[in-house]
Amino acid sequence: MGRWTDGIMGVICGDALGSPVQFRNRKMVEERGGVTGMQGGGVFKRPAGCWSDDGSMNLAVLTSLTSRGCVDFNDIMERFLKWDEEGAYTPTGSCFDQSIICMDAIDCYRSRRDWKRCGKDEEDTEECGGLTRIMPVTLYVMDRQEKAGMTQEEALALVRSTVGLTHKDMRAWVFGLLYYFMIDEILHSDKKSLNGRLQRGLDRASAYCRDHGLEGELNAFARILDLKALAKIPADEMENTGYVLETMETAIWCLATTRSLEKALLKGANLGNDADVTCAVAGGLAGLYYGYKKVPEAWKEALQKRKDLEAVCHRADLYVFKK
Repeated sequence: MGRWTDGIMGVICGDALGSPVQFRNRKMVEERGGVTGMQGGGVFKRPAGCWSDDGSMNLAVLTSLTSRGCVDFNDIMERFLKWDEEGAYTPTGSCFDQSIICMDAIDCYRSRRDWKRCGKDEEDTEECGGLTRIMPVTLYVMDRQEKAGMTQEEALALVRSTVGLTHKDMRAWVFGLLYYFMIDEILHSDKKSLNGRLQRGLDRASAYCRDHGLEGELNAFARILDLKALAKIPADEMENTGYVLETMETAIWCLATTRSLEKALLKGANLGNDADVTCAVAGGLAGLYYGYKKVPEAWKEALQKRKDLEAVCHRADLYVFKK
């Protein structure tokens, strides 16, 4: 297995684990026995092992990258249209749980065919629909930095434009920066522990934000910048409504308070509310650190279209990007 399989399958497994309890609060999840593994049902009444919009948009971006050999934003948006109109990249052939802001951007692209004019930057767009699908482009720029001399600024510009396809507000971009630097440390740090790598990534992201006039937005993420302090926060003080700040806080909290992929994702799922997004974000980071091999076999067996998913990710692991 390679980093593409580890990261993308981590996202998809997390999404599928959390999706059935979406919109239920933590107390409701507890009263129903809690989440112990892949299950079906939920608001959308899907079979066990179904990922939602988060996984589908990751697969659309991943397929675009390996088809085009580079980041082609018009092609990515075309694939989002195919997802919306034809149910491509979905577990059951139809879309469900689409983010309103993402769908507004897709509708804009449908009429204008110009990816630069799709994303919104109003205050009410500070939800996380645009963030949970940046794993493929982040892995791509890491590859280009390692093998083709891409600079950090060039890499960050591509990640920012990926976020901006749907979400152009600055808080969403700070999320993207935090995500990028944490992934960079997970892949390249000499720190042994996940928390050590995440903390170093957060420290680097903080320094970058301060150097680029983003300190005001960075301050909104203050609770996650010190992982030791974050880990002491009790579960009943963690919110995950889909707001970008809360998504990052809960996802990193789940990782900082556990020592395995399985425990981190179960912790996120049992928070309820926007559990699919929390687990997708945590799952991608956990997958890169612990590896897809650490996903429980029972979860893998329940995953819809498992062989197809693994094949797509494996092709990316073997792909040699030339552009």
